[in-house]
Amino acid sequence: MSEIARVLKPGGRYFMLEGTLQGLRRLNQVRALFALEEIPEADQHYNSFSNKFDETELLAKAKEFFTAFEGVQRFGMYY
Repeated sequence: MSEIARVLKPGGRYFMLEGTLQGLRRLNQVRALFALEEIPEADQHYNSFSNKFDETELLAKAKEFFTAFEGVQRFGMYY
């Protein structure tokens, strides 16, 4: 994020679209209502490209690098 903030033009906007652990957990709660199997969290040693961020940590880090923060929009995942 520090590099993104460094190269962003003054007044520029950075749009981030990332999966979070909290989003995956909410999705699994809905899946359980329909008797669907839980989607497991990625194993960092086996499937690192599918790791999810902790939303609380991600938002805190974003606020370190960006002066204006517009918020979070949650929406469905492709699962």
